[in-house]
Amino acid sequence: REHVEARAKLYINLGFGAEARAVLDSFGVDRMAAPWLRTIAGIIDGEEEPRPALAAFTSCDGDVALWALLENRAALARRDINSAAVLRGFSALPLHLRRLLGPGLVERLVSVGDAETAHAVRAAVLRAGPDDSAAMGLADAELALAEGDEPTALQGLDALAKGGSADAPEALARTIRLRLDRNEAVPPELAENA
Repeated sequence: REHVEARAKLYINLGFGAEARAVLDSFGVDRMAAPWLRTIAGIIDGEEEPRPALAAFTSCDGDVALWALLENRAALARRDINSAAVLRGFSALPLHLRRLLGPGLVERLVSVGDAETAHAVRAAVLRAGPDDSAAMGLADAELALAEGDEPTALQGLDALAKGGSADAPEALARTIRLRLDRNEAVPPELAENA
C-alpha cells in the first residue's frame, strides 16, 4: 500500500488528480484508507467533494488549512481561516501547483474578505514570472472588485470576455453582471458575444 500511496502522491505533485485516484482505485486503496489523498486529488482537478473531508481544518496551523480552504465551498468568515498557515502552505507548493491553484485560492480569499492574503497568494504565483492566464485574470478582477476598483475589474473582464480562453464565458457573464449592477448599458459587442 505504501508504494501505491507514494505513486498517488507523485501524481498529485505533478497536478494529475484523476490519475492519482485511478492508481488508488486500481490497487484497491479505499476511501477510508487514504481519504486525504483522494480529497487533495479532487482539489487538484477542481472537483467538489460531496462530503468535504477537510472543512473543519481551515483554522489549523498547518498546511491542511490551505487544502481545507480550497475544498470548503461553504460561506466562511475571515476569523475562521488561519491566513498565515494558508499562505505558508501555498508558498511551499511547487510553481506549477501555485499556478494551477492560485487563481481559485485568490477568489476564495476574496470571498471571505481577506484581500491582503489574496495579494500575497497572487505575488507567490507571479514570483517566478508573469502569469497571464485567464484564470489569474478572473482572480485579478475579483481582487480589484474587492478593493472597490470597478474600472480595473471591468477592463480586465472585458479583455478576457473577448478572448478565446475557456474562462471567456465566465468573464463575459461577470462583466455583464457588473455593468447591470452599476445600471450601465452593456456594450453591443459584449451583448452580441453573449
